[in-house]
Amino acid sequence: MAANIQNPGGRWMSAIPIGIALTLVAIGGIIIALRQHGAATAAAMRSWPSTMGTITGAGLVNVRDPNDTTGWQHRSDTGFRWSVDGREYQITLSEYSGRGPARDEHATRYHAGDPVRVFYDPADPSHGSLTTGLPPSPASLVIPAGLFAVSLPFWYLAALWFAKPRPSPSS
Repeated sequence: MAANIQNPGGRWMSAIPIGIALTLVAIGGIIIALRQHGAATAAAMRSWPSTMGTITGAGLVNVRDPNDTTGWQHRSDTGFRWSVDGREYQITLSEYSGRGPARDEHATRYHAGDPVRVFYDPADPSHGSLTTGLPPSPASLVIPAGLFAVSLPFWYLAALWFAKPRPSPSS
């Protein structure tokens, strides 16, 4: 069936499906590298020491998002401060807060003045977090695996086109 696919040009045309396949595999590789970086960061954060801090402010913020069909993205901004060795630090974290009940849950999680445990980087205590980093979801491997699977027909097509004998120049 697939062996009847005609090469529209010479062997050089096999570069087109090879390029598509390489692009798909490269994108999958980048996603895996980012996942590994996130996993390493999360693992490092789990060993961070903690101290007590205070929430300085929390609430929902609507941010204009040209990629969203509604035009708005709901973000939860949480400000907090903490001190290490007598030096005070303050940061505001902003994260996507979801839609519907999930969005409201983010908004009510913290209130100004609440005490909170802050995890900080011992090498640079100005880097703080309210969580110790979540490991990447196993689902984050689904996209790279899908990209690799989608690249397979392009590899096959490239092999067919490259291996196809060239017509002899006899006329």
